[in-house]
Amino acid sequence: MKKKILHTALSIAVGAGIFSVGGVPIQAKSQNQEMNNTYAIAFKSRLPENYQEVIQEAGGKVTKVLPEVGGIEAQSNQPSFLKNLKGNSSIEAANREIPLTLDKTAASPYNYESRIISQQNSEGYWDSQWDIQRVTNGGKSYDLETGGYKNKDGSIAHKAVVGVIDTGIDESHRDLKNNIVGGRNLVPAGMDESETGDPTDIKDRNGHGTHVAGIIGANGKVKGVGPELGIRSYRVFYSEQALGLPAWIIDGIIAATNDKVDVINMSLRFYNNTKMTIEGESYKSVAETLLWKRAIQYAVKNGVTVVAGSGNEEGSKRIFK
Repeated sequence: MKKKILHTALSIAVGAGIFSVGGVPIQAKSQNQEMNNTYAIAFKSRLPENYQEVIQEAGGKVTKVLPEVGGIEAQSNQPSFLKNLKGNSSIEAANREIPLTLDKTAASPYNYESRIISQQNSEGYWDSQWDIQRVTNGGKSYDLETGGYKNKDGSIAHKAVVGVIDTGIDESHRDLKNNIVGGRNLVPAGMDESETGDPTDIKDRNGHGTHVAGIIGANGKVKGVGPELGIRSYRVFYSEQALGLPAWIIDGIIAATNDKVDVINMSLRFYNNTKMTIEGESYKSVAETLLWKRAIQYAVKNGVTVVAGSGNEEGSKRIFK
């Protein structure tokens, strides 16, 4: 039964990867000085005991520790910071993190929703949900599995939980609130006036994360692919522009794995190079790419299926299990 439910959840996550709107992170020109002076560092294996000392001696400070993948995030105002790190034999790769933002030219999920509302009566919007109809074979898959069941008191028991790494979620949304089982905020304090570092602040400032969660598990006027699946939100982007850093997403993968979700969904697309030039300097391996790979391996080794969208151009996706 567990295998069957996981397969259902996997199909749902693939659907979110296919149909998500606006999920294309691009390089962002951040006005936040902290983001512009942030670095990803991948050690060769596990974190050395003296990693704090290594970073301090190079002229930086540790801002995020990722022990599960042997990495850290650090900040430094020293122009020579990377050069100072190069002589350390315990470091495999280090580079300045490139701030990311969701593609602002993509269609807004809220604009799409308004078109649905204009086409349908107040009873439901199923006739306009061509994407979910295709994934569910016109809703016939609901007869086989919905991802959960109703208890005698009317509450929902979730057979599987999907961790959505994205812009957060609208916890009050009428089509989602019964399926939300919590989440975490991975955005540091001080990124803007609303960011206090509260780990429970999963409020969606952009809309994309709520949209993706709806594709997965909406259960109301809009139906998701698995309308009784549990949804756990991991917020890794902030502001209406959905700004973020790679280390926050890596942290989200680790957090979701440690929370024992069944599936991790990332309806996001990133640059995927093992060789890269940043500010005129060539890197044989990019630190965040190594850490992403290790984070996915960590999730898979712990029994979590990871689904990542590769863009909306041809409905492409990638599955790790």
